[in-house]
Amino acid sequence: MSEAPVQTDFLELDLRRYELRRGSSVLKLEKIPMELLILLVERRDQLVGREEIIARLWGKDVFLDTEQGINTAIRKIRLTLGDDPNDPRFLQTIVGKGYRFVGPITVVGATPAVAAARAPISATDEETQSSRPKTALRRKLVAFAAVCLLAGAAVVAFRYFDWIRWFPRRPVHSIAVLPLKNLSGNPADDYFADGMTDELITNLAKISALRVTSYTSVSKYKTTSKPLPPLPQVAQELQVDGIVEGSVLRSGDQVRITAQLIYASRDQHLWAEEYQRYVRDVLYLQREVARDIAEQVRVTLTPNEQKRLATAGVVDPAAYESYLRGRSFWNQRSEASLLKAIDQFNKAIEVDAGYAPAYSGLADCYTTLGYLSYLDPLDAFPRARDAATKALELDPSLAEAHTSLAYYNLTTPGTGGKPRTNSGKRLNSIQTTRPLTTGIAIT
Repeated sequence: MSEAPVQTDFLELDLRRYELRRGSSVLKLEKIPMELLILLVERRDQLVGREEIIARLWGKDVFLDTEQGINTAIRKIRLTLGDDPNDPRFLQTIVGKGYRFVGPITVVGATPAVAAARAPISATDEETQSSRPKTALRRKLVAFAAVCLLAGAAVVAFRYFDWIRWFPRRPVHSIAVLPLKNLSGNPADDYFADGMTDELITNLAKISALRVTSYTSVSKYKTTSKPLPPLPQVAQELQVDGIVEGSVLRSGDQVRITAQLIYASRDQHLWAEEYQRYVRDVLYLQREVARDIAEQVRVTLTPNEQKRLATAGVVDPAAYESYLRGRSFWNQRSEASLLKAIDQFNKAIEVDAGYAPAYSGLADCYTTLGYLSYLDPLDAFPRARDAATKALELDPSLAEAHTSLAYYNLTTPGTGGKPRTNSGKRLNSIQTTRPLTTGIAIT
């Protein structure tokens, strides 16, 4: 998001092109926030109630959590406009009532016309009197047809409708993020989709009220020749309440993520959204997706968690790409792949010497290489310790750096620089208990 001051004179809403612009720049808004903004601008300087918003955005008979949906849409509008809710220049909140758009904005294109009721056809008193019996008969026929239609619909509903889907669902306390699909069409870009999956898991796993399945456990569901089992079966195997599915597409310097949340036991769709950002803003993108999912599953975030998910720095695209490639190799755990991972992490550091996650990746690689005696432990373990320490120096709040140091300490204490016995069995135990995170979330 741009940090430049808001230039209200150049704010323009183009209804024909479905775009919000500030000067020559197009401001990105997803569908629901855009529809809400259009409604508020159409009713500029007037109070728009939450009931009217619900009817406009979702319809009257809706079974979604509309309160969360409205709050999320309002937050995204304010974020895009750079509006402070405590000192609003565009969007006022009327507590307990609704919202009012008060800022200057130019609207291009006519708003959709409201269908006008047809004026009654003039008639003489004699014609009116003679038409009354016909009108009464017609009303009776319409009422009879409506009763028959409702009765038929009730029979069909009771026989075929899955009523349990609309019963109040239990809270979602656990979740699994299935591997995001790579939409580039090039298998060589799988590392990017895998890295984005891993990072989304990392951000969600930092929410204390939510249990998140590790990347190791969900990686077996990555699309192969074997079709994915039904989602209720997947949820049962992973022992989770909710499933997140989605896709990722990188095009030039932009990345787009689509995500949807499924209440698994009922295979019930709860939420879906699409996000598009520049690669340099990918850290914020990942946290925004995690924050929206947390809102949808209705978990309570601590103040620190709210702050962390609301802020993120920027990352050099080249360093980030090398880092994701390194984590992709790291997850393979062979001697050759670990050496390739080290090469990629070093490339990331060459681009950005202050990129703490790359040092965390180096620490994990050297710890594993020494632990399995792929490298001399007397050489590998000190490298692992130094890399983990460097990562913590660069970013003391980076959870992945603390995890790397803990992984090193778990592997090396009391060994005198020698690997433990049954190292293969022990490493498998570590892999199943330690989340494999990409570690690029910097607070």
